[in-house]
Amino acid sequence: GLMTHCLIESNVRTKAAIAGVVSVYGTGILRNSIIRDNTATTQTAGLKVMGNGRVEHCTGYNNNSQSSTIGNSGLVQTGGTVVNSIFYANGAQYKSFGSCMVTGGTFQNNLTDLAVASGIDCYATDPGFVNAAGGDYRLTATATTLIDKGEDAVTYEGELDVNGEARVQGEHVDIGCCEFVVDAFSASFEIVGTASTVGDSVRLVPTVTGGKNPVNSWRIVEEATGAEKTGTTSGTGDEAAFEVVLDEVGVYSFYYSVVDGTNASESQKLRVFKLRTAG
Repeated sequence: GLMTHCLIESNVRTKAAIAGVVSVYGTGILRNSIIRDNTATTQTAGLKVMGNGRVEHCTGYNNNSQSSTIGNSGLVQTGGTVVNSIFYANGAQYKSFGSCMVTGGTFQNNLTDLAVASGIDCYATDPGFVNAAGGDYRLTATATTLIDKGEDAVTYEGELDVNGEARVQGEHVDIGCCEFVVDAFSASFEIVGTASTVGDSVRLVPTVTGGKNPVNSWRIVEEATGAEKTGTTSGTGDEAAFEVVLDEVGVYSFYYSVVDGTNASESQKLRVFKLRTAG
């Protein structure tokens, strides 16, 4: 059967067998799910995959087994397929022993804390979650080992990630339960004040909608001489305003761009305005 879009958390396993809180076997499939904060007093705290079971686009985090010194807190795999998934920071000693014990099956396009010898196109590094401790396993823009690094063949038309976001957002599907989503944003600015004589000042106020953590860049150029003033502000509205004194006679061009460094680092908006000052 199929289990999908599940949150499997805070369970305790006490039976003395190498089986997880969830065991995936036969024709079973676990997809687009989170396995976190589970505990085993004996063996595997997270997943056990065997036979022809499949795990696709799942994230296992902070599952803890008392016998974590063999690296079995997050995943034990003896057969089946684990693909496009993350198992990171499972077991108190995960930095030394890892989160996974893989002895069979196919382990492909996954991310772990320690490398799995039989892994195919896998990565062993910090995944770069937005806030793992707070249960937010979305990817940041710096998660370059996860974004567009999944195996597309296991993605079906119309598939949604655990948060209901569409797969695929980029050139290829992402690894893990969450697809990286670029927050679109728009920006504009207004000039407050009219500079008609030398020494007048103008205040530049940006309006940024959408995205996160916008950084505004300002460049004011006197056309005849090329002399320029520059500045950088963060945010939107009055708190991000930039004030500049026009201290030379001339015609000034105002260049404005905004970059969202978290979610849309390549997006920019550019506006050019001109003001003429007299002596």
